[in-house]
Parts: sequence; structure tokens; C-alpha cells
Amino acid sequence: MFIRDLLKPKTWKPSENNAFNFSTELIQKLCEEVEEVIKKQPILLRVEAPIKIFGDIHGQYKDLMKFFDLYGSPTNKINGGDIDSNDYLFLGD
Repeated sequence: MFIRDLLKPKTWKPSENNAFNFSTELIQKLCEEVEEVIKKQPILLRVEAPIKIFGDIHGQYKDLMKFFDLYGSPTNKINGGDIDSNDYLFLGD
């Protein structure tokens, strides 16, 4: 899954000018995968403690990677993550 490859804060490095050098095809694939995830989500989310709540990051991928590096990214336990034991909630506009 393409989205999983984007959630690796320890290995992700921004380009020198902080530009994303994604091809049109890659961006389209990302949009399609995100659309499928969103379509499966209910209007009301039920979350249980423990939960990690992140504020609106305004599309700042670099900030997202910094948060994941500091507080752990949503990966499985094998990779040292806590996706099986924590919910993640991202606030937005």
C-alpha cells in the first residue's frame, strides 16, 4: 500500500527545497487510496483511550513526520509502533 510507504518518519527526508517530487501517477494513486479509506469511515467516530490527538497540520507533511518521529507512528508492534493499542485522531478544518 502506497500510504504505508509515506508513514516512515525515521527514513523520510525532505528534498533540499522541501518540494514533493511525486509523479502525476503517484499523486493520483494516493488520492484514490485515500478516497477508499474515507468512503469506509462513519460520520461519527468512536475512539477509545488510549488515543493520540493531533491538531490540524494544514497539509504539512514535514510536521506530520516530525510528530510521528516524536510520538510514534501508526505501525504494527513488530516495527515498534502502537497501532494495535492506540487510536489516532487528526483534527482538521
